[in-house]
Amino acid sequence: MQPGANSTARRSIREPATLPVTLLVGSRLRETEYRGYTVDISLEGARIRSGVRLKRGQVIAVVPAEGRGFAVWSRVIWVGSSGTDRAGLAGLEFLPKQHESVSGWKA
Repeated sequence: MQPGANSTARRSIREPATLPVTLLVGSRLRETEYRGYTVDISLEGARIRSGVRLKRGQVIAVVPAEGRGFAVWSRVIWVGSSGTDRAGLAGLEFLPKQHESVSGWKA
């Protein structure tokens, strides 16, 4: 980034996209499924809406409803505060080269 450049500049353009997803939260041996959907998406991450309480820094798997059978591992970058217009939203960063089959999972 150039000196003096806006530090909040995005690395890639977000596109509005409402796509159903399943979030796998926990470990492979004991994951819990939650339904949600994307609000927008980019090459490097997504903003999602779901009823699950996520924590900043948490690693989760995102399974698209279309093309089920693989998961995209993602890190939670931010979580919207309750009582605000961002409640129920979270920002995810896709982890590089972390796509994985979920054939053995419930997804």
